[in-house]
Amino acid sequence: MFGLKKLFLRRNIGALSAGAVARKGTGSGVLLFVHGLGAKAGDTWGPLIGVLKKDPLFAPFTLATYEYPTVKLRAAGAKKAISLLDLASGLKTELDARYADSEVTLVAHSMGGLVVRQYLTSELAAGLQPKAARAYLYAVPNCGAPLAEFAAGASINNRHVEFLRPDDEILQRLNSDWLRLDVFKKVPVRHAVAGQDEYVPIPSAKPVGGGEYDFLPSQNHNGIIRPSEPDDIRYVILRKFVLGLSNDVRGESIPRNIHPDPLFDVYSKANEKYYIKRDVDENLSRLMAAGHGWIEGASGTGKTAAITRGMQQLPWRMVQIMLAGYGPVGPVGLLRAMCIEFADLCGGKAPEQSENVADLLKAFRSIAREVPNEIIGILIEEIPIEQSEFDEFASLMLSLAQTLDADPSTRGRVLLFFTSVDGIASSAQCGPKFRERFPVIQLEDWDGKDIERLVILLAESLKRELSAEDVQAIVINAGGSARFVKSLFRRWRNGTANGLDLSRLIEEVKSELAQ
Repeated sequence: MFGLKKLFLRRNIGALSAGAVARKGTGSGVLLFVHGLGAKAGDTWGPLIGVLKKDPLFAPFTLATYEYPTVKLRAAGAKKAISLLDLASGLKTELDARYADSEVTLVAHSMGGLVVRQYLTSELAAGLQPKAARAYLYAVPNCGAPLAEFAAGASINNRHVEFLRPDDEILQRLNSDWLRLDVFKKVPVRHAVAGQDEYVPIPSAKPVGGGEYDFLPSQNHNGIIRPSEPDDIRYVILRKFVLGLSNDVRGESIPRNIHPDPLFDVYSKANEKYYIKRDVDENLSRLMAAGHGWIEGASGTGKTAAITRGMQQLPWRMVQIMLAGYGPVGPVGLLRAMCIEFADLCGGKAPEQSENVADLLKAFRSIAREVPNEIIGILIEEIPIEQSEFDEFASLMLSLAQTLDADPSTRGRVLLFFTSVDGIASSAQCGPKFRERFPVIQLEDWDGKDIERLVILLAESLKRELSAEDVQAIVINAGGSARFVKSLFRRWRNGTANGLDLSRLIEEVKSELAQ
């Protein structure tokens, strides 16, 4: 982090700049990358972002960077080296302005990790829930680095080097606040420690106060963020953390210290008190208890949250497969993609590219047989298929369900659930035989009473005073969309409403969701 000639990566890999989006995702997840001292976003994160772009599981994620001015050696008249608190404030502005409605994972290297830690600490100290859902930190000098003493002496008023000294008051205050506020217990944070780090001592790179970390004995300070392939350990550790998987080959879920959030994007039991129960939840519980199922409804009606809640209450082991990243590969290609994802998430052999439908069905069943003796609910979403191909896809899924149900080791234990916006009603293949195996539930738009309950719940939880007229205005303009209501309240909570009156804010949220 402090080498004067070779420490930071100099080769230009991708023209990433401040606030740059390297790739727009298909979903609401965001990976926001924060570089370190004297670095540039493209130089630092080019290799890692390159590998992420090739991973179909990350197709729903937007890949973006946060860049700030920083130099290792500051001469007279150079740009100001702004304070750690100001750098964290800049990160907050980036998150609130660009990613108010997204689930953000912060990924940082070196000094960038201190910026992230300061941001999380400042938010919690102010009584706010950080916008970032989690953070993964590579080679961070949590307790400083000895070489900062030399670098500070060679610079003029370079705060970025000064607060990296082990005895610096700013760094010590950050660590003190981090412990006092139990930050690492409130936000999932994991560190990566490089065994050959020539700038940050191993004890300094480990989490302050305890916490999770990965140790890479053969990596150095810069090499730890330069994976070359999808199976590179430097990439695998980040991938498993972001996707919520353990380091076990079977990929069993790790508890992530999830805290209640009235505006949750992903349902967890911690958010149960903020979940609005509707009549459809009872119907869904009966459907899930009976076997496989298909849930159809418009975007924003709560399909994923309802299914996730149902599986957690049973309780089942839930495996979520997102197919959007595979693109238009056709029905057979999607069956192969399901096999690949299932094998990756639960362990097993992924099918070869040349295998036919019969082989793919057997491959899926073989993976299911290897999973421990527990009930598994497999949720398949974001299916990229044309309406003209839907009949063939439905037929293949019927064959897959029949294959699983014919095997005593998987019958009633491995269950398939699909979500879609439409397709079932117009499909010739979705007749009595299909619906017997896949009962279909239609999730309609929320009715006015349920939307009103949601508005009142969020207003009370977030301490937002609304008149009866305000409540009705939101209910009417929501048009049955819970997503609209949450987006509105996010603007208020994140401070991005900019003092707009309610009618103007409603129009802005409508415009955002229509894009």
